[in-house]
Amino acid sequence: MLFSATLPKSLQAILPTVMKEDYVTVDCIHDHDPATHTNEQVSQHHVILPPSKQISGSIDVILNLMKGTPNHKIVVFFPTTLLTAYYAYVFNAILKKSVIELHSRKTQRYRTKASADFRAASKKGGVVLFTSDVSARGVDYPDVTHVVQVGMPDSRETYIHRLGRTGRAGKKGVGVLVLSDVERKFLDSLYGLNIPPLVQPLKEEEEQDIEEEMYNVFQEDEDDDGTSPEMKRIQKNLSKKSSTHTFPSLVEGAYTSMLGYYRSQLKSIGVKSKNHDKLVNFVNAFAYENGLVEPPKISRKIVQSCGLSGVVGLNVGHGSEERGGHGGGRGDRRSRGSEERGGRGSSGRGDRNGRRRDRKRDSY
Repeated sequence: MLFSATLPKSLQAILPTVMKEDYVTVDCIHDHDPATHTNEQVSQHHVILPPSKQISGSIDVILNLMKGTPNHKIVVFFPTTLLTAYYAYVFNAILKKSVIELHSRKTQRYRTKASADFRAASKKGGVVLFTSDVSARGVDYPDVTHVVQVGMPDSRETYIHRLGRTGRAGKKGVGVLVLSDVERKFLDSLYGLNIPPLVQPLKEEEEQDIEEEMYNVFQEDEDDDGTSPEMKRIQKNLSKKSSTHTFPSLVEGAYTSMLGYYRSQLKSIGVKSKNHDKLVNFVNAFAYENGLVEPPKISRKIVQSCGLSGVVGLNVGHGSEERGGHGGGRGDRRSRGSEERGGRGSSGRGDRNGRRRDRKRDSY
């Protein structure tokens, strides 16, 4: 017998090779699109942020959900492992907001414990998990109230799988997709789903532009220079001289991982293969919002592997990857090897294709 949460074409293609000739398929959902069932259980929303607010806006969305639902159990997905590590550090070490960090750069023992801790945690008082796609498939976390997806997923299927972490066992859930304006085109792939903008209710006498409201709804506490208190703390932390260089390395690694990930998603964001200015400007905005005066240096090797040689706006030099550091999304080889042998995400189970995609992102 073969059990599967979904039945994609790739799985249907191999069924005749692993099943007897007279096998029978039993469909317990009776829909052609797995999003149909999810859409009934989960209230979905999206937020569009300008690239210059991609960090502060994402932080504000998460903080507002935490504040607005005191008894919350939130799963926050990020498109790359190093972005997950970056945001986890920001919340835990800088903003002093405790979150559980889970991704394939952690050892199998750590991931198993982190997953078990989140699964067992009560939503009373609030608990938050920051994760890569190791948690998108094959795991069941009870009582998840919200799923937040920061940045564009790599496909419609991944969006639906992530969203499926909430709204389980007949319970309702909330999903929020946070995109930068550059990623707006991804919404086209979510046809048939009801994903309205997440905005504050407007008073009847107010006639604000909906798009402008969507940009500013989470920016109420900004200073006169347009910088939120949270970003000021992040920028201050980055400017500190530290012997460990933990946070600067995380910023550089996250930046480089974004470059690799979005380079592979040009079609999804509507960027022509030979026009990389939009991509580079978007990723550079991440660096500038952190308070850097110039983008992190990245090695020529990474630039060439991304097909970005000669693109204006990149700071090409001896990145930390060439110096033996953490840039470029390449971690400790010994640790990576053990994780890939573990290979089953946070619970020891999961979709093989999903794990392969997550490991691919680690190579950026």
